[in-house]
Amino acid sequence: MSRSGTALVVAAVTLSSTYLCIHIFRQGCELADLPAVHAQLFATGHGEPPTDEYTPSNADSDFLRTDNPGYWLSTDPQAFAQNTIPNPAATIVNYDTPPSLDQTLSTPAPHQLALDLPTPETLLLNLRDYPAWLIMRNGDPVSARIQRDDGLIAIPLPAGRSTIAIVWRRTKDQLIGLLLTTLALLTLGFLSIHSYRSHAARPSA
Repeated sequence: MSRSGTALVVAAVTLSSTYLCIHIFRQGCELADLPAVHAQLFATGHGEPPTDEYTPSNADSDFLRTDNPGYWLSTDPQAFAQNTIPNPAATIVNYDTPPSLDQTLSTPAPHQLALDLPTPETLLLNLRDYPAWLIMRNGDPVSARIQRDDGLIAIPLPAGRSTIAIVWRRTKDQLIGLLLTTLALLTLGFLSIHSYRSHAARPSA
């Protein structure tokens, strides 16, 4: 058999076995997990069910309520928002029944907020406390962030005027990673050019 014939046979076997095996071994996507369904949930404010893989450090998604407002104030930094529905997973072991859609309509946290407080309170934001969130109060970074079981951001505020701004930034480890990647690419480019010039300058036999 010629090389082209062999290549055609190999390609046909590969494609047919791939088509067969992908139907046998590939796990199908349930209706509730289709990308279009998730996009619709986000568009209507229902969001996405939390997972245990991407939570902030020491946070437990079992305590996270799915109908939080964008923010609330309390003298208790561990307080939940009023009129929200407790998460059954917080008290029932191995509870994995998803809440009904009417219990998952929450409000995203605002990224700009102005408050006038008569007494000191804690600002609680419907936003997970990831290190990349930079929170500014009256132009200064807020370093005091109170850890909550559900991983939401909680910051103490004094009495008086507080103008809050929240921005996403690159963390130091990301900047170091970008720097190392840039240095590696420059080194690779330099070595490639040097190797090419050395080969070009070598006299032919």
